[in-house]
Amino acid sequence: MSDVGAIAGDYEGVGQWYDSAGRSGKYQVTQANRVLSDGLEVSFHHDFDDGTVTEARLRLSNLAPKIYRVDIAGAAVGHGSWLDETLHYHLEVGGKFVEASYRSNGNELQVSGSSTKNAEGNYIVWVERLSRVANG
Repeated sequence: MSDVGAIAGDYEGVGQWYDSAGRSGKYQVTQANRVLSDGLEVSFHHDFDDGTVTEARLRLSNLAPKIYRVDIAGAAVGHGSWLDETLHYHLEVGGKFVEASYRSNGNELQVSGSSTKNAEGNYIVWVERLSRVANG
């Protein structure tokens, strides 16, 4: 198993977001991280307090030791890395730049990230605290 296997599994938990307009909110998270022969697949589902839902499926394919290409639906959208037990990636999609980091602590996974635009066009940051509910 590759190093990224440390974050493999099914997770559930909560997230908190903050935007540049001073607003914030919470959301429920389910996430699945699957080790592939050439990298990792990350899929997540977010249920926000206002009733909106966000879902995504990313594929991180090895380019070189510790370096990944990020694809969504077969299209290259960014790059990532696995350094110091942390997965980090950035991507460009829908006219915005998104970055995220995943750090494991046993059966806990902390996810943090940012985007240059949310649905209202504001800069947004978030943190998620997830617990592993099944091994992947």
